[in-house]
Amino acid sequence: MTAAMDGSQSMNQPQIPPEDLSPVWQWVIQGDYPRAIAELEQRLEQQPGVRTHYWWLGVALLLQGQELEAQATWLAAITDGNPEEIDTGALELGAVLLSVAQQQQQSEQWGTATLLYQQLLEFDPSHAAAYHGLGVCQLQQGEVTAAIATLSQALELQPHGAAVRLDLGIALSTHGDRGAAIQQFQAALELEPDNVEVLRHLGMNWEDEGNPEAAIACYQQALTLQPHFPAAHNNWGNLLLAQGVSGGRRPPLPPGDRPESQLLSSSL
Repeated sequence: MTAAMDGSQSMNQPQIPPEDLSPVWQWVIQGDYPRAIAELEQRLEQQPGVRTHYWWLGVALLLQGQELEAQATWLAAITDGNPEEIDTGALELGAVLLSVAQQQQQSEQWGTATLLYQQLLEFDPSHAAAYHGLGVCQLQQGEVTAAIATLSQALELQPHGAAVRLDLGIALSTHGDRGAAIQQFQAALELEPDNVEVLRHLGMNWEDEGNPEAAIACYQQALTLQPHFPAAHNNWGNLLLAQGVSGGRRPPLPPGDRPESQLLSSSL
């Protein structure tokens, strides 16, 4: 089971915190939450008005398992101000939660990323990127039905997101609903015609649906766009092997991209 996140198509790179918080960021990434908490509490004693410290303190508390304490920390900082400051604080907190969630997702820490996305959605129930990231994490943890529901919510909020449609298609395909998956992949291609990963997944689903001609057309198009695309070469070659084809219909894989244990002979 593979989601679009492995190509980083769905999400932006994490937002790195201010330079003075770089050590705290590293401790959080490394799982040294007590050290991060102690540092942030000390900073808040010295500078009680710096709200950024509250955001990161809450993150460290949350990841240490102190969810209620984390929420109380965030709320105390957000509500301590005028309406404009409250709105700004909510945006700042959302950016921090999204940054850490994306970093955890890219590190394949699915459970931690899930927790962070869920907290972000509690503060902002209309956050499309949080729904998308949460859906990918659910899919990677085998929660396919939940992933479909979550990614569908992301799509409602971001109907022109090709990456969301790709991941929703993958979830639907994993669930066995290949017809609906194909619809999502085709819709994604309308938005991004040159997306080779969408073409590959569309080809795989046409193949599973018993339409090898359509599958080969997808693989060919993907390789026209990106000749050095080993996954599409493998899909195409394995399809020809399954059909018993021994002609020279598949273009040879560039030498640097040939994992010998997976690819067919270049004589295909």
